[in-house]
Amino acid sequence: MNTLNTFLIGADPEYVALNKGEVVNVKAYTTKEAPDVALDHNGDVLEIKPKPTKSSFRLVRRMRKLLLLHAVSKQLINAGYQFRGGAHIRTPKRLLTLGGHIHFDIPCGTDGYRNSSIPIEALPKANQEIVRALDALTIMLESLDILPKEDCLHRRSYGQLDYGKLSAVRGADLDNHFEYRSMCSWLYSPVTTMICVTAAKLVAASPAIMKTESLTLRVLFETFKSKDIDAARVVEKIFEPKLKLEARVDLDIQDTWKSLKKLGGIEGHAVSSTL
Repeated sequence: MNTLNTFLIGADPEYVALNKGEVVNVKAYTTKEAPDVALDHNGDVLEIKPKPTKSSFRLVRRMRKLLLLHAVSKQLINAGYQFRGGAHIRTPKRLLTLGGHIHFDIPCGTDGYRNSSIPIEALPKANQEIVRALDALTIMLESLDILPKEDCLHRRSYGQLDYGKLSAVRGADLDNHFEYRSMCSWLYSPVTTMICVTAAKLVAASPAIMKTESLTLRVLFETFKSKDIDAARVVEKIFEPKLKLEARVDLDIQDTWKSLKKLGGIEGHAVSSTL
C-alpha cells in the first residue's frame, strides 16, 4: 500500500449523543480516560480514538467500528440516542464546540507542551510550515462548505480558548507529537471525513502544495493520486462519481456511517492497480 506520508495519522474527533434533540451526558457510559470511546466536556461530548495508521481510509474504517460497533456505542444506540457532529451545539447551559482533531506522528520539536496548546512560533520552522498549510486547507474546506463555514466561524470566535482558531496545535500526551485542532468535527459524513483526513495528511507530508497558484481541492488530490492510495480513492470514489459534498451537520451519524460503500466498501480493496 503506497502512501505519500511516512508518518502515522490518528484522530480523536468529537460528537454528541442526542435524546429528542437534547444533549445526553454520557458519564454513565464511559470515562475521559477510556481508550476507544471516551467522554469530554464533563460528559456532554463523546470522542473516538481509533488506532493510528498511515492510511486515512483504514482510519475511517476504524472510526466506523468505534461509532457503531463498540460496546459503549451499542449501549447508547440501544438507548435510542442519536449521534451528531459539526462545529457546535447549544445546550440550555452553554455552547458546546466540537473539534475534528487530527494527530500526526511528527515530533513537535518543542519541550514543555505535552498535552497543552503550542504557540505556532514555538514550533520548528518546518512544523510551522505544516501548520500554516493546514490552516490554508481548513479555510479551503470551509469556503467550499464541506466544513460548515458559518458554524466554524462561530466556533472560532467562542471564548478565549483555541477552539477552532487557526494554528491551534497541541502536543500529544506521551510522545510529544502534534495534534491539529482547527477543523470542526467532520464526523457527520464518512465522505467528508475521508476528504478532510486524507487532505490533511497529504498537506502535512507536502505543505508546499498549498502555495500552488489557483489550487482547487480536486487538484490537490489529483496531484498525489499516483503516489498515495488514499488520494486515488478520493478521486475515483468521490470526485469522479461527482458525489454531492455539503456540510449536513443535521444528519444522524448512525445513518450516514451505516455503509462505506461510496468509498469502496468496508473491506478496503485497492482502488487502482497502478498503485
